[in-house]
Amino acid sequence: MDRKQPESVNSNLEGISELTERMAHIIRNLRTYARGEPVEARPTSLRVAIEEALNLLEVRFREEAVELDAKLPDKSIEVVGGTVRLQQVFVNLISNGIDAMQGCTQRQLSISVDDSEDKVFVKISDTGPGINEEDRANIFDPFFSTKKVGEGTGLGLSISYGIINQFGGQIETHNKEAGGAVFTVTLQRAGKKKAN
Repeated sequence: MDRKQPESVNSNLEGISELTERMAHIIRNLRTYARGEPVEARPTSLRVAIEEALNLLEVRFREEAVELDAKLPDKSIEVVGGTVRLQQVFVNLISNGIDAMQGCTQRQLSISVDDSEDKVFVKISDTGPGINEEDRANIFDPFFSTKKVGEGTGLGLSISYGIINQFGGQIETHNKEAGGAVFTVTLQRAGKKKAN
């Protein structure tokens, strides 16, 4: 301000704001991981949780020119979970997919939902390079990350894995033959007993 350069001030304030939000995100992840707090499970609209996660990431899709192909069910499917926690899981998985496609010519993130009598399957896939075979065994370990130093805490997938486990579900991953990674989240349908 003293130098009469308001453009620089605005740019610096935007940078400070972004870094502050990043610090807050890292701290939230660390607190969630360190507490190991139990997660309350209740009937939750799967569509609402996914849509809220997509709304939070709308700017990223636009700024990074990522095409979204979301095939969500018209009917209301309720799963054992919690809207905020499921939203956190989907934000983590979708963000990782967007990150994986940086530098790729084709950037498409796909979400699909399938269901059976007692389970619901959410598939999130990207058109990135996929997951290295040697990394797959450790992908859900705490603090494991394939990102550059300073670009991730390595807690997002670990926290997501723990949340889904507490809801009686699971997360698995594999690579598509055509390229890109697929994360499959399996959840228990609300009102149904967990299958053995």
